[in-house]
Amino acid sequence: MSYLQRNASSAGNRKTFTMSAWIKLAAKSQISGSATMLSAWSADNVAGHFVWRIKSDGTIGWSRWSDDSYSTKKLMDEHAWYHCVIAVDTTQNTAADRVKVYVNNEQITSWSVGPNYPAQDTDLPVCGANAHTIGLNNYSSSGNGFKGLISHFHLVDGQQLTPSAFGSTDSTTGEWSINASPNLSYGTNGFFMFKDDNSANDDSGQGNNFTLSGTVLKSEDNPSNNFCVLNDFTVRGHPNLERANTQVSNGCSDGDRVYGTIPSKAGYYEVKLGVDPDGSSGKGFAWGVHNISDYQDHTYNHTSARMMKTNYGYNTHFATEDLGGSNSWEGVTTGVDSDVGDILMCAWKNNKVYFGYNGTWFFSANPSNNTDGSTQVPCDTSAYQVPLGKSHLAGMGDVQFNFGSGWFGNSAVSSNSGNGYQDANGQGKFQYQPPTGCYACCTKNLNL
Repeated sequence: MSYLQRNASSAGNRKTFTMSAWIKLAAKSQISGSATMLSAWSADNVAGHFVWRIKSDGTIGWSRWSDDSYSTKKLMDEHAWYHCVIAVDTTQNTAADRVKVYVNNEQITSWSVGPNYPAQDTDLPVCGANAHTIGLNNYSSSGNGFKGLISHFHLVDGQQLTPSAFGSTDSTTGEWSINASPNLSYGTNGFFMFKDDNSANDDSGQGNNFTLSGTVLKSEDNPSNNFCVLNDFTVRGHPNLERANTQVSNGCSDGDRVYGTIPSKAGYYEVKLGVDPDGSSGKGFAWGVHNISDYQDHTYNHTSARMMKTNYGYNTHFATEDLGGSNSWEGVTTGVDSDVGDILMCAWKNNKVYFGYNGTWFFSANPSNNTDGSTQVPCDTSAYQVPLGKSHLAGMGDVQFNFGSGWFGNSAVSSNSGNGYQDANGQGKFQYQPPTGCYACCTKNLNL
C-alpha cells in the first residue's frame, strides 16, 4: 500500500483548518470498508484521531474513534473528478458550523450516520504535533487505503474556508472547476500536495514535506482533463478492476468484458499483457471498440463490436471479430505470437479500425495515411466508439490499459526517454506515437 506521512514537530491551529482535494474514485470493489484521504492521530491519545474518508457505499464524511459522520449523498461516479472539502472550526457556537463538508461546491446537510460534531473548542489532531497521513489510516499499516487518484490536496492551518477558495463555476459550462494556483496562506502545518507532480514535496512554500512509502504515480488524468478509464458499471461477468480502473486482474471467465468511459470517433489506446493466466496456450484477451449506441442501450449488442484476439503462449494468433448473432471469429491470422509484456494498439478513424503490436500495425496498415494493408476492418465511425476488452477462454490474466495516463498498471511509459508520445492535440502519454488523426480518449479531445 502506498501512502505519504509527515510527523509535525510543533502544533498549529488544532481548532480551525480546511482540507481540500480533487479525487477520482477506484472501483467500489477496491474499497475495503472505507478509503482514507487524510488521517491524523495523536500518539498520546489525548486528541484521539481524525479521519477524512469515503466509505465503500460512496458516502463521505469523517470519523473520530466511534463518532462517525457520513453523508446521505453518495459519490457513485468512479469515472469523474470530485472536489471534496472539509472545513473545521470548533470555536463556533453552533454545532453544525464546526464541521462543514462540501462536494463540488454543494454543502452536505443530510446525514446517513451522525453527524457527531466535536464539542466546542475541541483540539483535534489535524495540524497538531503528530502524524498526518495521506491515503491511509496512520494508526494502521495497511487499512483503509485510497486506491484512486488524488490531485491538488490542500491543508490550510488556521482558516475555515469555503470551496470558492479552491475553485469556481465555469462561466461557459456551468461546471465546478479547479483553481490550480489559489492564493492561500497555509499556516504552521498546512501544505499543498500533488499540484503537478507525484513527489512528497510540499508546494505551498511552507516546506512541510512528506515521506513517501511505496510508489505514487503521476497520471495525465487530472481535474482539468478527465481521461477514459474502464467502466465498473458496464462490466459483463466478473472482471476485477484495479489501478484506478485501468487494470483488469486475473480470474475472468470466458466472455467477461468491460467497456471504456469516454467515446471517440477517432481514438487511440494501448494495452499491455500482464500475468500469464496459467502458463498454457489458448487463453487470452480480445481488444477493440464498440458502437456507443448499443453501449448506451445496455444491450451490449455484439454486432457493432470490432476486436482482435490474442492467446498467450505458443500457437498464438490474432483475428478480427464481428460477433453479430453467430458469435464466431473470422479467423484472420497474423502469424504473430504474444507474450507477457507485449503492448497491443488500437486506433480508429474514417470508418476503419486498426490493430497493432509492439509498435507495428498488422497487415502493413498505416492509419496515419489511411492505408489498409492486406486486411480492412470496417468500423462505423459516424457513431462514437468506446474501447472494449473481452476475456477469451476463461483466463484473461492481468491486462493493463493506457488511455493516455502514461502508465500500464504501476509501470510508466518508457519510450522517448520516459516522456512517451502525445497525440496531435498534445494530449496523453503513450508508449508509441498515436497515428495522425487519432486522439486520446479524454475530455479535452471531445470536440475532435
